[in-house]
Amino acid sequence: MSGIEVWTPAERLLANIARAGYESIDEFIARLRVDPMADTVELPAVTDFWDVPRKQAS
Repeated sequence: MSGIEVWTPAERLLANIARAGYESIDEFIARLRVDPMADTVELPAVTDFWDVPRKQAS
């Protein structure tokens, strides 16, 4: 073994959450939840905020 610690993606996520200052995974997940009654704003069409590039001839 080379002495380099290899973390799984889940372990990296947990470490990042801890470094961000969350006390628990539950606290982090609670911040991700959206209140469906409060967040009902209709999204604009994608062309309202993103220019669709013209198709290039191949």
